[in-house]
Order: sequence, then C-alpha cells, then structure tokens
Amino acid sequence: TLGAFALLGAVDGSWESWAQATCLPDSCFCERPRDGLLRQPSNTFSNLGFTATGALVLIDCLAVQSSKAVGRRAAPLGGSFGLAFGLANIVLGAGSGWYHASLTFWGQWIDNAAMYLLITAPFLFVVAPTEQRPMSYAFHYATSNALLGWLCMAFPATRRYIFIALVLALLAAEVRARSADPLRCKLAQGRNLGTAATVLVVAFAIWTADLRGWLCSPDSVFQGHAVWHLLNAVASFYLYKYYRPLAFGRAADETPVACTIV
Repeated sequence: TLGAFALLGAVDGSWESWAQATCLPDSCFCERPRDGLLRQPSNTFSNLGFTATGALVLIDCLAVQSSKAVGRRAAPLGGSFGLAFGLANIVLGAGSGWYHASLTFWGQWIDNAAMYLLITAPFLFVVAPTEQRPMSYAFHYATSNALLGWLCMAFPATRRYIFIALVLALLAAEVRARSADPLRCKLAQGRNLGTAATVLVVAFAIWTADLRGWLCSPDSVFQGHAVWHLLNAVASFYLYKYYRPLAFGRAADETPVACTIV
C-alpha cells in the first residue's frame, strides 16, 4: 500500500477523466487538492494506519489459529471475525487512500464501502446466534455489505449517516449482549471498548472541525482529516483487543477480569 501511494506521487497523470467525488469542488475536507495523481498527500498516507492495524490483526488471528492457542470458550465464529476484521482494515487503508489520492466517485465509494466492512464484521459477530457457523457468517457479511454498498452508490448523500447508524447499532448490540451475559463481562475488558469509543468521539470532533474549516490550513502537511484516519486506526485496534478474548477464548490459566463497562 505504501509503495502504491508513493508511486502515485511519482508518476505524472490526472484523474480528470474519471467521475469526480461528490464532495468536489470545495467540500473534500481542508487539504487543498493538488494536480496529478496524488491530490491530497496527507489524507492519503495517513490511511497507512489502517493497513498497520489490519496487518496486526491478521498476524495475531493466524498465529492463534496455527498455534491452537484458542481458549475453551472460543466462539465458533472467532476465526471468521478476525479474518474479516483484519482484511476490512487493509481494504479501508487502500480504499480510503485511493479516494484521497484521486477524489473520484469510485474512490469515494470504496472508502465508504470499506468503512461498512469494518463495522459490520464485529456487529454480525455480536448478534450471531450461538450455533451459527462460519459459512453462514460469511453469507450474511457478504449480502449485508452488498446492500450497504448499493445504497452508498445509489444515494451517496446517505453514506455518512449509514456509517453513524452502523456504529450506534454496534454499540447498542454490545451493551445489550453484556447485560444479557455476565460471562461476557468476565472475558472482555470493558476498558478496551471504552477506549475505542472515546478515541472515536475525539476523532469525530477533529473530523468535524476539519470539514467545517474550524481547524484548517489547506497547504499544511498537518491535516485534521489525516488525524481522523490515524485515530480511527487506533480505535479499530482497541476494538479488536476488546473482541479478541470473545473470539478466541482465554487460556485456562488466565484470570477473568472484573465486569466493568470502561
């Protein structure tokens, strides 16, 4: 991903023949679009945070599976969730990077579609019936994201509202699951979920300030929207830390943590 972004900055070209993003001409965040194939450098390269998070998740998931270190309370869908969540982060890193490099409609679409992939992975893991198998999880994951992707394409003005609704749905589903199952509180550390939510709120405040021009220096290498990307990558990492013991269980010698919300 890093090499692809660097190549865009080194090669001459233009995205003008492509369908342009709906945020143009003056609502594509603070960073001033440049000529060439790398139109918003800071907002592009900051997406490498998602690539790093995705790589860490996949490495951990594969290591647990290959070492057979899965705990006694491992969920049947644990491996499927880990794989989906890790790949979603990597797709988001590449897709959002392409969006900010090109400011094209298709870049905008894959950016938002990847955000939906990221949130629906844990959401479907939370709401899945106990007996659901990996193939069923994969089917629901694919079909729900196909529908969300179509909505984002057909009605692009709804793209941000869809993402907000998915985040709230995930939090509501998790709060309900913790209330219904005391063992869940002992397995998953609430502070990891609280950290992810707190970082997301801070990131959203910065996103809003950047979009509205309250925190804006168009030609600076330091961009609020780039910080949004990096903070969301951190939030994604803590979200995985929260769900990891639910996905893979705990080793027999691990002491369950106290049941807290944050």
